[in-house]
Amino acid sequence: MAARKSMVTFGMVAIPIDASKYKDEYQKRLRELIEIKISGKEIVSTEPDSSAKVIGLMEALKASIEKAKNDKESA
Repeated sequence: MAARKSMVTFGMVAIPIDASKYKDEYQKRLRELIEIKISGKEIVSTEPDSSAKVIGLMEALKASIEKAKNDKESA
């Protein structure tokens, strides 16, 4: 298969990229799940990791603003 070359534009600068370096993992996993389902097997999803720390966007923004205020006052 020939390498697919494309140009990506950032503002006024065009950068060549080699698309063959990148793989579509979503499509690959989706096809695997479809094949499993076609073969008659049951697809079992795992529970999300509940130990992951989830921070709300507003909470993070407020904390960032508060930290910036404190840093400015102590400078």
